[in-house]
Amino acid sequence: MALAVGFIGLGNMGRPMALNLVKHGFPLVVHDIDPAKVEPLRARGAAVADSAERVADSADRTICMVETTAQAEAVIAGERGIIHGAAPGHIVICMSTIDPFVVRR
Repeated sequence: MALAVGFIGLGNMGRPMALNLVKHGFPLVVHDIDPAKVEPLRARGAAVADSAERVADSADRTICMVETTAQAEAVIAGERGIIHGAAPGHIVICMSTIDPFVVRR
């Protein structure tokens, strides 16, 4: 069985996308800096992680949907970021509107 899809950032864009994944049967593990934002997903069966690192450790692909370039950098490469929990071959899908030069790094 495939590992879960990770989803980080459950704001105005991320929450509906994550809910749609759960609705269509994808196992999902989520994280948001606002603990209240994970509750609607938990209520629908998503697992909740306490960091981006833990999301990546529990998934084989992770969607990042945060607001700013700085947030994306922190989620992906910061302390307890995706890179610290991701196995080789892990796919990161950054859906944020951020600086393209940062994405290339």
